[in-house]
Amino acid sequence: MNEILKKPYVELKDSLNSGKISSTELVSACINRIREVDGAVKAFLYLDEKKY
Repeated sequence: MNEILKKPYVELKDSLNSGKISSTELVSACINRIREVDGAVKAFLYLDEKKY
């Protein structure tokens, strides 16, 4: 799992606001995590791979 996703939401918000991380970086980490675990949890019906 990406280290970004281990942080509390408040810290992520602050990191985004300060420019420490970009929104693209955060979304990319989320998409990668979905790819890692969704085969087991099946939380998403569809993920448009072309958009990411």
